[in-house]
Amino acid sequence: PMMSARLLKAGQHGRFQRIVDGTFSRVERVYERAVTASLRNRPVTLIIVVALVALTGFMFTKTSTELAPEEDQGFLLSLVTAPRYATSDYTETYVNQMLGLVRDIPETRAQFSAVAFGGATNSAFVGFAFKDWADRKRNSKELQADITA
Repeated sequence: PMMSARLLKAGQHGRFQRIVDGTFSRVERVYERAVTASLRNRPVTLIIVVALVALTGFMFTKTSTELAPEEDQGFLLSLVTAPRYATSDYTETYVNQMLGLVRDIPETRAQFSAVAFGGATNSAFVGFAFKDWADRKRNSKELQADITA
C-alpha cells in the first residue's frame, strides 16, 4: 500500500476503464431494479421459481443422455485383463483366441494386440478396425456387442 501511494497518481481514467466502469454500473442498476421488483412481487416471483424448477425437471427427463449422437469411428479399442499372476504367454493365448473369433466377423478389416501392455504381464491392449461404412451393415456399437457377447 505504501508503494502504491507513491507510484500510482490520481488522475483521469483511460477510455477503456471508463467503458468498463460504465458497463458495470449499468449492470448493477439493472440488477438492483430486478431484485427490488422481485421482492415487491413475491407471489409472482415464487410462481416463476416453481415453474422454472418444474420445467427443469421435465426437460431433464426428456433430453437424451448425450448432447451429440455417438460417432461411429470405424474402430474398437479394448483393454484385456487376465488373472492377477498370469504370465504374458497365458495372456497372449487368450488374446489370440479372441482375435481368432473376431477374424470371422466379416466387417472386420484389421486387428492388432499388444500383450503385457503397460508392463503388466496380465494385461493386453487390443484393437479392431472395421471396413468402411458403405461396406458394412452394422455400426461399431452393434459390432462391439457381437464381439463382447
